[in-house]
Amino acid sequence: MKGLHVLRLFFAFTLLLVAIACQEDSYLEEEILDTDEDMIAAIQLADDYLNSIRGRDANAEKSITVLKYHKGKLFFATNTDEIKGYQELTETSVTAIVEPGEYLFWYSGGGVTDLDGIEFDPNSQEDFDEFPEEINEDKMWKIQVPDDGNLSMYKYDILYQYKGTESPIRLDPKIRVKNDEE
Repeated sequence: MKGLHVLRLFFAFTLLLVAIACQEDSYLEEEILDTDEDMIAAIQLADDYLNSIRGRDANAEKSITVLKYHKGKLFFATNTDEIKGYQELTETSVTAIVEPGEYLFWYSGGGVTDLDGIEFDPNSQEDFDEFPEEINEDKMWKIQVPDDGNLSMYKYDILYQYKGTESPIRLDPKIRVKNDEE
């Protein structure tokens, strides 16, 4: 009898864990939907920018990274990425794999109150013809990857804030440039 009681308790505990996991999965699905809304807004801003500059159109190659702050961590999703949904952003993250000449955009999504800057390290910045530019206050930054760059990996810093912070937080991921064989 005691063994049956233990088995029932184990089964009830397992069901509880499954229910909690399902709730978390449901929450993650809601998070992905938020990303989609943020991505839609980011794509619209990027397209508006590209349409506004002479000789460019919204069909230009572009990589858009949406940043989101949730539960003490920064996450990202990139429109050109094969992985869907959010990934945690760390110093080893590659936020985009881009072509030479492609435009890069960063957008502050849910939980990120201010996107204060994008700064490339000195080695990486030497390859660029320009510095990253803010095109929508506290929301979006952009830069164009050089056509004739010398590096295959660019290191950069994201400066961001979330509700309750008084100064920017700095996190330094990377961007990889495709070569001719890819």
